[in-house]
Parts: sequence; structure tokens; C-alpha cells
Amino acid sequence: MFPKINKYKLIVGKYIANLSIIILLVILHYLTLNISIMVIYDTVIPESYISLGLAIMYTITLSALILLFSTIIPKVNLTTVTVILIFLIGFPILEQVTTAINQDIEPIFSLTYIGNLINYIIPGGLPGGIRWNWVYYAGETLPPVKLWLTPTIEMGILIMSLYIVLSFLFTFLALKRKEF
Repeated sequence: MFPKINKYKLIVGKYIANLSIIILLVILHYLTLNISIMVIYDTVIPESYISLGLAIMYTITLSALILLFSTIIPKVNLTTVTVILIFLIGFPILEQVTTAINQDIEPIFSLTYIGNLINYIIPGGLPGGIRWNWVYYAGETLPPVKLWLTPTIEMGILIMSLYIVLSFLFTFLALKRKEF
């Protein structure tokens, strides 16, 4: 009576349903933001729509990466802890190591670095349109350190697309080898 559902349809359906809810919440957040700006300041910030698009793409990137880890790691709690540790500790440490090795290498591999695009695209978020800042140590003779603030929009979209494609590919390969 009912069509046969295989494991791929089930996983894709659950993934799309959960992702739709999260994207709807992001859209509601930006809608509330734009309505409050229109009421208070009587203006519209067109860059907020670019920021919304980047936020949706960033959400898809994070969910694809979480899906990959949940496919590889069997326990939900361990998956959650692993993803949180990677985002809060792993990417920032790798950014610092990259900066320590060579300050001219942009840390485009880091999702926390790419996530800065969402905030810096709004006017006033990025001072003077610069992508990095020099950090000086007060009262010390240490040389300044280049602090990367945000990538270009094109590079951010490219890297997020690469993360999405690779995460889905590795998830599919992991699911193909896994038995249910």
C-alpha cells in the first residue's frame, strides 16, 4: 500500500526537513531585523539581504558538516561534543598556527573565519573595507601581528560550496559502506 522507503530517502527527508526549519528561523531573524530597522530608522539596508544569503549558505555548510560527523560517529552526544570542539577550539588554533607560520596566508579553510562574512557585510561592520588588521602589543617591542578579519564574498561562497559538496560526498560514501 505504501511505497518502499530506502535508507537514503529516509536520511535525505529528515535532513531536508530539519534544515528547512533552521533556514526558516534564520529568515525570521532577518525579517525581524529588517522590520525593526525600517520602523526605527526609516531605511532599508540592502546589504542585509546579502548577509541573509550568506547566513543561509553558512547554515547549509554547518549542517552538511554535522551530517558527515553524525554519519561517522555513532553516538549523538559524541558527535555534538566533537563538532563544538572543532568549531570553538580546532579552527581558531589552526588559524593561529597558520598566522604564526606565515602572516600572508589567509585562513580560508576555517569556517569561523568564513562566518565573519555574515557580520562584516553590513555597513559599519568592517572598518573601511579592509580584510585584515594589524595588532600591536602595548608597551612591548614585539612586531605587529596580522589579524585576518574576513575573506572576500566570492572566496567565502566558493569555500562554503566546497565544504558542502565534500561533506555530502563523504557522507554518501560513509552511508554506502554502513549497514542499517
